Amino acid sequence: MTLPYRLRIGLSRVGGLVLHILCLPFDLLVGYPFVLVTTQPRTWRFDHGILLGVWRPWIAARWRYSTTLGHGHGRHERHLAGHTDQHERVHTRQGEDAAILAWTIAGLVLGVCGLAAWPLALGLVCGSYALLAVAHLGALLRGTHPYRDAEIERSAYGQTDPIETGNAGRSWLDVHEERAGR
Repeated sequence: MTLPYRLRIGLSRVGGLVLHILCLPFDLLVGYPFVLVTTQPRTWRFDHGILLGVWRPWIAARWRYSTTLGHGHGRHERHLAGHTDQHERVHTRQGEDAAILAWTIAGLVLGVCGLAAWPLALGLVCGSYALLAVAHLGALLRGTHPYRDAEIERSAYGQTDPIETGNAGRSWLDVHEERAGR
C-alpha cells in the first residue's frame, strides 16, 4: 500500500525534524564544531540541515577524504560533486538511526536505574554516533580492513556507487569480495 503523496511529504518533514532534534546533542557538541574548526569559513553552507564545508588547506594537504560527523560534513575540494556527497549523506542517515537507538537505550537506563543515572543517559545521547564505530571494530576483529569492510561503509558504497560497466548486474559487495580474493 502506498501512502498518498501529501501524507508522505508531511511525514517526511515531521520525521526529518524529529531526527534532527534527536541528533542535536551530538551535532552541537561534535558535528558542527568539527566543521567550523576544520573547514574554510567562506565554504560553509547548510544543505537540508547538514553543515557542509571544504577542508582548510593544511588539512586538505594531509587528508584527501570527506568525513561525516553527525550533520557536519568536512569535504575535500575534489569531492564537491558526484557520489561522494551521496555517500556521506548515507552516513548521516546511519547516524540518525544510531541516535534513535541511543535515545531508546538512554530511556531504558533512566527507567531501570532512575533519574540518578542521568549522566550515563546523557553520555549515551551525546555520543550516539560512537555506536557506529563498532562496525569498524567488528571488521577489524574479523581480520578484514577496518574501513572498507565495515558494514556501514559497505552499505554506503552499495547505495551510492554505480556498478562499473564490466560488472553490470553484480553488486558492489560481489565485486569487492572478488577483488579481495574471497
